[in-house]
Amino acid sequence: MIAVHVFPEETPEGDMTWVFGIAGGRASALFALLAGVSIAFVEKRSRGDNSRRALAADRAALAVRGLLILLVGLMLGHLDTPIATIIPYFGVLFLLALPFYGRSSRVLLVAAAVFVILGPLLRQLLNLHGLIPEQADPDADYTLVTAAQQPVPFLSDMLVTGFYPAAMWMVYLCVGMVIGRQAL
Repeated sequence: MIAVHVFPEETPEGDMTWVFGIAGGRASALFALLAGVSIAFVEKRSRGDNSRRALAADRAALAVRGLLILLVGLMLGHLDTPIATIIPYFGVLFLLALPFYGRSSRVLLVAAAVFVILGPLLRQLLNLHGLIPEQADPDADYTLVTAAQQPVPFLSDMLVTGFYPAAMWMVYLCVGMVIGRQAL
């Protein structure tokens, strides 16, 4: 992630740099996969515990974590950088991970397969039927203000049509949770 955002994409001659050739387009996917791994590491506390209280407490902690990440991401939107901020999408991903928290690895892999098929399909169907709501400034990151003023485009972007839509990126999160559960 750091290499993609710190080092230049092109050489002075206009060629792609070797750093960008290695990390460009892959860093965010790895970031999402590792987010799933981190959720699985936290989940291990309650997996062996048969009490519903431990699982509920861990789910509540994940919800708070997701809301805080979303809040930080929306605050970063005020910086007006040329980089598409992935952080608010991660907040949404963590919130969408709640129903999968504590489920079996098999359920997570089935969910990943469903997301890999239905995510792009849903986006394409919305595109074909002109059902994608327009954002006031599509080149700008969402802020607390714009998310509140434009809730429908905000939710649409976060879930289906944005730079890192949850309907497609949940694949990485689910697979990451399965990887994080393995005895490596």
